[in-house]
Amino acid sequence: CIGDNVPDKDGVSAMAVFAEMANQLKKEGKTCAQHLRELQEKYGFFVTNNHYVVSHDTELNKTVFEALRANGEYLKDAGDGAYKIKYVRDLLSPGFDSSREDTKPTLPVSASSQMITFTFENGAVATLRMSGTEPKLKYYTEMSGPDPEKTAAELAELVEKAIKGDMLKELTAAK
Repeated sequence: CIGDNVPDKDGVSAMAVFAEMANQLKKEGKTCAQHLRELQEKYGFFVTNNHYVVSHDTELNKTVFEALRANGEYLKDAGDGAYKIKYVRDLLSPGFDSSREDTKPTLPVSASSQMITFTFENGAVATLRMSGTEPKLKYYTEMSGPDPEKTAAELAELVEKAIKGDMLKELTAAK
């Protein structure tokens, strides 16, 4: 066991946990690849599509997040209505999470960090946030499905239409 607290980077901690898992699987006569296949058959294939938009214009960045918040109403859809939004989690203080009855996020909120996560009705999840160290708006998207190629294509289309073509259109147009 690596204990409760590892004062190091996430990757080092993840590697230690992975090594523990690999050791346990070996005791069970399984490989990591076999275990991964079992998980994919049970839960589907998870794909990601992550990138960023460089923006030195802090006022434009603020405007983008204000538009996403829509004065507390938040977006209901994106991509000209093609992608319906099921839940929104906003971690800018005071915080908001529409998936929770009390609308209070379980994750920590911040008075200064812009970060909003949208969960779409098709199961895709998109988190948009400003980098804390660079002039970038980063987005992280993920989705699962039974076929990795089809799921990746569906997610790529959502990124093009809903993220780049709608949510971040002011930033992508300014490039």
